[in-house]
Amino acid sequence: MANYCDSTYRITGEASEINALYELMTRLEKEKENGNWVGHIVEALNEKIPEGLYVRGWWDDLENEGDCISFHLESAW
Repeated sequence: MANYCDSTYRITGEASEINALYELMTRLEKEKENGNWVGHIVEALNEKIPEGLYVRGWWDDLENEGDCISFHLESAW
């Protein structure tokens, strides 16, 4: 049985990097089947998911707050 986790994330940093991540996540939500799966971000940044990296999670409620982005993440080990 999986351990489920509900988390809220706020990511801050360089404005250009925050905007790039927000745009990537927004694009994935629209273009991909199950577009808000965390694995899509890893694939977009690395071409493939590294062996041993588990990406069992989905985000929602993505918001750009100017100096940060925030989203809710539901994941399982």
